[in-house]
Amino acid sequence: MMRTRMCNALWASFCAREAQRYHRACTLVRATQKKLLLDTLKRNASTEFGRRHHFHAINSIDEYRERVPLAEWRDVSPWVDRIAEGRPGVLTRDPVSVLEPTGGSTSIRKLIPYNADLRRQFQRAIRVWLHDLFSKRPALQQGRSYWSISPLANRPEKTRGGIRIGFESDSAYLSSVEQVLLLATLAAPPSVGQCQSVEAAQLATMFHLLNAADLSLISVWSPTFLTRLLDFLATHAERLCDSLRDGQLYIPSHWGEAPRGVHASIRRSVKRADYVWACVRDYPTMPELIRALWPRLGIVSCWADGPSAYFANDL
Repeated sequence: MMRTRMCNALWASFCAREAQRYHRACTLVRATQKKLLLDTLKRNASTEFGRRHHFHAINSIDEYRERVPLAEWRDVSPWVDRIAEGRPGVLTRDPVSVLEPTGGSTSIRKLIPYNADLRRQFQRAIRVWLHDLFSKRPALQQGRSYWSISPLANRPEKTRGGIRIGFESDSAYLSSVEQVLLLATLAAPPSVGQCQSVEAAQLATMFHLLNAADLSLISVWSPTFLTRLLDFLATHAERLCDSLRDGQLYIPSHWGEAPRGVHASIRRSVKRADYVWACVRDYPTMPELIRALWPRLGIVSCWADGPSAYFANDL
């Protein structure tokens, strides 16, 4: 518990400088946005996309709107296909290191190009968000967290051009310092996402989350990801409680094997197993069950607009 608090406090301090920088920029929104846009256009003017839309000749936000039309995925996908084939300088000057899969609001898998610059931008945004959370809700620093960005059971893939599909783990979004702090405060090890099947990954994830009575923060993209996990708990409560009681994760052989890290740091907890069983039995709705299992849970971060609003309300 003390280690968790200390690492969360260190992370909050690490994020403070970026938060201050963001708030200063918010006093000059128009100028900041213009500078960011023009810097991006200048850096990528020599790319295929930049030449197509004459980035070198754009000097204002209005000119950008005129020259670069709004696009849907079908407009962008041919460019991404060329990146996947290994062609450099298609959308960005900096090389693409990862294509991260996402389904978005449709069932179509989209591969989002990531390079070092975009990764840095994500890190900066996450720091501002985390500093705001920790400042306004200091109790969040008292417990562990669960993060899930990439799909469970996401097997390593590469494109025909040799570009990796998907980050090795969700912590790869962060800087090396933040990765150390995150790993020290996670309720479930990153290796749960590397199980051979979705069922095995859900079982391993729920096992570790149920073990974390001090869970204070959950961050996932879609609320349905979390509702599916809780549905899985309702269906497999007996197996999960047996695993908690014995301190051994029981994964059916037909679900495939789990990485060694999934079985690490498992404690035998008869009391917790009995409590979880009673909660599943006595609390029929998701909000009631969540409050009972994780009384310190202060934030569930997920999509809450559009089609996701209905599912977010269930939480």
